[in-house]
Amino acid sequence: MVEFVEHQSIYNNILNKIINKNLNVHAYMLVCDEKEILNKTSILMAKSLICHNKFDINCKECNICKRIDNNDYSELQIINPINNNIKKEKILELRTRFQEKPIESKNNVYIINDCEFLGPSAANSILKFLEEPESNVVGIFTTRNLNSVYDTIKSRCQIIKLNNNISEKEYIRRTLNLSDDEQKQILEFFYLLEKNDKIELFNKIDSLVNIYKEKEQLTKLFNSLLFMYMDKLNYFVFGKFKYFDFIDYEKLKKEENSKNILNQINIIMEISSKISYNLNLNLLFSSLIIKMGEV
Repeated sequence: MVEFVEHQSIYNNILNKIINKNLNVHAYMLVCDEKEILNKTSILMAKSLICHNKFDINCKECNICKRIDNNDYSELQIINPINNNIKKEKILELRTRFQEKPIESKNNVYIINDCEFLGPSAANSILKFLEEPESNVVGIFTTRNLNSVYDTIKSRCQIIKLNNNISEKEYIRRTLNLSDDEQKQILEFFYLLEKNDKIELFNKIDSLVNIYKEKEQLTKLFNSLLFMYMDKLNYFVFGKFKYFDFIDYEKLKKEENSKNILNQINIIMEISSKISYNLNLNLLFSSLIIKMGEV
């Protein structure tokens, strides 16, 4: 058995059945948090369903696979959402195009990326494909949010849950998406909270309000602080940081216990939940400083 994608044993088993035994269903749904993994596995699956050769991951000579890589193969259609919406017209175009049997490949294959964004009309249109499938038409759906996909669509697909390959540190890094300047600013504020120097902290409020006046930036600040204090808890309980590799242990409050750190985490969560209420930012930061200093 060829191992196509590292750490994806279920997916690899299904791919091998498609290639070696010509066994496939009419629709697959790939589920993963990582867009890159979904892109890679959906294209690889499409090639295995299309390629007349005994396809493997290093199939470089096949003209069809080359054209798929160049996005120049008409018997593979890929639909992506525009502004978080997949319109009915795109599905109708797909159905019209695939009314005829494939000429070059084993199957006509379509990929619908981020299928949770299918609108009601588009979902109803694709259901007709799924309920009355043509013998040579195979669908591949991808999603990062399985709970938001219509049940009627999920029930007609073979669902394949893929493993995330990235580390927790990398996941947090991508989620927060901090620039170097943002990381430096937030880390400095984190250390000031640890130092609990009220005068220095209150003097910093004006600059914080100026930098984090937009909700998006303010949310990023509080999410970053939340993960920093969770990592502080990791260090005091397990002796190592789990999410970040740039926190300086020497700048953390030493006389600490897990209960106090949990209280700090709860304070950050409580205050961050008020961001959407358009509260006065000076009061927001003052409340954070006072409550964190009381722990």
